[in-house]
Amino acid sequence: MIAVIEIGSNTVKFLVTEGGATVTEMFVPLRLSAGLADTGRISPEVFSRSLEGIKRLVDEARRLGADKVVCVATAVLRQADNAAEFMAAVKEECGPEIRILSGEEEGRVSFAASAADFGENILVCDIGGASTELVTASEAVSLPLGVVKVTEMFKDPEEAYDRVFSLMPRGFTGSEFVAVGGTAVSFAKLIRPKENPHGMRITRGVLEDMFNVLSAAGIEQRREMMPFDPHRADVIAAGGIILRAALDAFDFSEFYVSTKGVRHGVACGLQNR
Repeated sequence: MIAVIEIGSNTVKFLVTEGGATVTEMFVPLRLSAGLADTGRISPEVFSRSLEGIKRLVDEARRLGADKVVCVATAVLRQADNAAEFMAAVKEECGPEIRILSGEEEGRVSFAASAADFGENILVCDIGGASTELVTASEAVSLPLGVVKVTEMFKDPEEAYDRVFSLMPRGFTGSEFVAVGGTAVSFAKLIRPKENPHGMRITRGVLEDMFNVLSAAGIEQRREMMPFDPHRADVIAAGGIILRAALDAFDFSEFYVSTKGVRHGVACGLQNR
């Protein structure tokens, strides 16, 4: 039994698998990247609560009988000036060492998780809290913009869209566009709440309509609309901006939603060793 703790910029994700089957999966909205764009550091408050949250997940993995507990981190620890201090604290308090994935590594494992279900000829867009990865079978790029960063840096949606669109690379191709991460899953649940998000096909027009509804709503209204993930209410519009910009940059009129990401790719790699 393998447990993977994926320390993301907005959410810490927890996956326990055995023989390729999911035993349990959890999502903890710790938001390590809050304020990172302004200070360059994980704040003391976020540092403390995140350490406690990760310790609870490690304890849960051991309670379930996991033979191996692996911690990987993405953009927040690539960017934070006090990342080494945080990693040392996790090692001392919780046990596992954290492996920081490069942007390319993050994209590759996310791609592997989606390619298992959607095939190799896809363009994967993995939107996180502090970065966005765009990956095909032969290319990978990590953009230093995620939902928390875009929310903190831009107050005007049009300005944010223009900036994100301008940063999109050119020349990436694929037969299908697959969106990975909490943004895509949240939009899927908002658009068709009774369906399983994984594999859902959403057109650019339907995405735009829901984005406009969210943009017009206040934070409390969004929380009421998103009982499945109310903590994402303040950053969901930014996620929509990034997703729309990526679709437009690569000229896709629709996308597929994948609920499998970095943690699944890491677990699969460990199981295949």
